Amino acid sequence: MVQRDTNNPSSRQNQAKPSSDAAQSRRQAASGRSRLASLPTISEAVDEHPGRENASRQTASKSNANTNWKSAMPVIAGAGDATAAHSVGTDGAKAKKKRSIWNVVFYVALVVFVASLLSLGYIYYSYWKERSAYSDIAGEVFDVSANTLADLKVDWDALRGKNPETVAWIYVPDTQINYPVVHTSNNDKYLKTNFQGETNWVTSVGAIFLETKNSISFTDDNSIIYGHNMNDGSMFSVIADFSDPSVFNAHREVYVLTPSGNYRIKTFSLIHTSGNDEAVVQTMFGSASDLVYYINDKIERSVVSPAEALPAVDGMNQIFTFSTCDNNQNNARYILFGYVAESTVPGVEGLEEQGMISRNATSIVGAGANSFAEGNDVE
Repeated sequence: MVQRDTNNPSSRQNQAKPSSDAAQSRRQAASGRSRLASLPTISEAVDEHPGRENASRQTASKSNANTNWKSAMPVIAGAGDATAAHSVGTDGAKAKKKRSIWNVVFYVALVVFVASLLSLGYIYYSYWKERSAYSDIAGEVFDVSANTLADLKVDWDALRGKNPETVAWIYVPDTQINYPVVHTSNNDKYLKTNFQGETNWVTSVGAIFLETKNSISFTDDNSIIYGHNMNDGSMFSVIADFSDPSVFNAHREVYVLTPSGNYRIKTFSLIHTSGNDEAVVQTMFGSASDLVYYINDKIERSVVSPAEALPAVDGMNQIFTFSTCDNNQNNARYILFGYVAESTVPGVEGLEEQGMISRNATSIVGAGANSFAEGNDVE
């Protein structure tokens, strides 16, 4: 066992030293913690040496700058990323320009749509107005309830009071054809001018008119009458429908009434030809054989055939021709031909005996099955 000499000063100093060193270490640690606690944060740090940059502050500043640039990118582009900012601005400008173009397209389309509706409405209004006007005229001057050709009456004074160029009335039972017929020195006039003298360049209803070369007394070998093929089935549009054999044979009788007397026409041919077929427009023939040749040619060219046998062609001394356009083919015509089957005109004999007016009230045609656009350009 070793005994310590407590009386020795060196021994006491040696014994006290460890305790003193430990205390000093604790004091230093506490002082260090105190200094650390009193230091400012990175964001609050102030460089005590103006000539020298703090590395920690640089790192923090860059981090904050990057964060702030990203959050502000849609609005303000950072100076260090000008290319990206330019791209964002260009895309925005393109999107805005695209929206502007579509807005223009939309409003243009809307204007066109509204204009089309107004035009369509005006066209149908014109059709309705014309049909109503002709229906009113028919109700005032013509009675369709007669049973025989002689009983068909027209108030010629009232009709000529409405239009002094009136020369006849045309009527086909169970169809839309029930109109006055006018005549003038110019075939172009009644292409656009209606019976009342009104001109409508949009719907071009016009009027039913006699070929200008024809005599208004209907004494020519061939009397030619023109009419439009209208979209609503009015005027002469039913003639195009006669290309159907069943429709043709169900409506072969055409009544032409004049101040001199009445005609019952029996149709025998329907041809489809060009508007430039000048051989069709013949009102007088040099001889009876020329007329026979003309009639035979139309029978051969017919697109339909009568269900019953025809009388002898050389007995057809007077014929009528009714012309309209084919709206499904440019510059084409449907032309209907008929002979005088019965007449009340003095000096004109028909090829058939007097008969009752044939009607089928359940089959009113003239809806314009072949109609596409109106018009009947007559040269």
